[in-house]
Amino acid sequence: MDATTPLLESSRAPDASGWRRRAVAAGVALAVVAVGVLGMASNANTTTTTTTVSNTLGSGRTHANDVNANDVNATVYAMRARARWDAGLGYYKRTSVLPRRRPGRYARPTLTYTLHLGCLGAEGGIYDDVVEARIVRHNLGSDSFFDWEKGIRLSQVNLYPGDTGTFSVDTSAVDWEWGFAIKDSKGHVRYEIGTKKHGSPLSGNDECANTFGAYTNRIIGWDSRRTPEPGYIDYVFGSCARNCIPTGDPHTWSPKERAKNTQKMLANPPIGLGSAFKMYGVAGLGWCTINIHTTRGTSDDIMMVFNPRSRENTCVMDDATGCKPAVSDPNGQCNWRGRREAQQWDAAEMGAPTSSDMSRTWTFEFTYLEKGVGITLNGKPYYTFNWRSDDAGYGSVSYIQMNGGQPARVFKTGSCDLVASAHPRVAKEHPSSLVVGH
Repeated sequence: MDATTPLLESSRAPDASGWRRRAVAAGVALAVVAVGVLGMASNANTTTTTTTVSNTLGSGRTHANDVNANDVNATVYAMRARARWDAGLGYYKRTSVLPRRRPGRYARPTLTYTLHLGCLGAEGGIYDDVVEARIVRHNLGSDSFFDWEKGIRLSQVNLYPGDTGTFSVDTSAVDWEWGFAIKDSKGHVRYEIGTKKHGSPLSGNDECANTFGAYTNRIIGWDSRRTPEPGYIDYVFGSCARNCIPTGDPHTWSPKERAKNTQKMLANPPIGLGSAFKMYGVAGLGWCTINIHTTRGTSDDIMMVFNPRSRENTCVMDDATGCKPAVSDPNGQCNWRGRREAQQWDAAEMGAPTSSDMSRTWTFEFTYLEKGVGITLNGKPYYTFNWRSDDAGYGSVSYIQMNGGQPARVFKTGSCDLVASAHPRVAKEHPSSLVVGH
């Protein structure tokens, strides 16, 4: 799985005609056994019938042996497996993959799907040039097989520390086979599912995907039950890994990884109540200014400036209107409100204002609260800055600026980095209605 995986035109799913041939052949095979299935479904002794079907499948590797034997769906599925095997189409290697279809009894739950790309590929590869991501799917009974044009579009988000390529969507429109697909700026589309012949990075993966003959795809019935966070489906593209969060303290990351996260934060900051990000550095390299921007009409404004002033032995917080977008000095060329809230310099945590200590690290974390920004220093409460009453607050953050501070107010220009903090998730009920035999 790397940047050399073959690309496909955006209008086509990988081997779409093959998927459709699979559907047609399976339909013919299923028609042959339809009468047998109906007869078995009406049999009062479902347990005995299922056992008989399991024995009949023999070398076809029955799929009914670990599904609830008292559920007639297990029997139907076993017959379908036999039909697929006899048709030469292959079979699914695992069980409990069919969605429940009992009108009025089971509703599809809304799940949060998140695609993680931040740990894939090299700089300049397709994973650093993804402009769009979609869920491609084949729902039970549908004649649409993983079409890009009918895919469910995900939005780019910045949710996790170090995970700089993240896309997410809430949807209830997936009930069976699915996978992720991505598009680069040149219009090329890559699927993670499909066949080995067509470069599917998931091909043959039995850990988190299912194989039907030569075709490999994800199964939402499994994924919704196996996820460590019920209601949330997280995967790295073409992998069983759940995310791309680097391990360890950001201070220990490579300069390249720190710079990558900083640039992502500046362009695509976290948005939403409880979202947070960190500014961190070393006392010997100084401290930096943070500006959280918003848009009020045509004005590019600052909802909060956080300005460590080492020469004044204090940290100043303020807000401003009428700022020029992306100015070289974000602390000037604005109409400042004059709030100038201040907090005493904390030398014990930040180092002395004139420090040259390259071993003293510091981390400020900024968390969006209902009415403002909560600020901690090295994990300890530091200050709370309230939004203006006419601000939309945590839902209106447009971008973040960071500079090295104002030369007249600092002993040295800072060198700092940014990273998103892990986003809190609201617990969801286990989506048990997706699968049979649950």
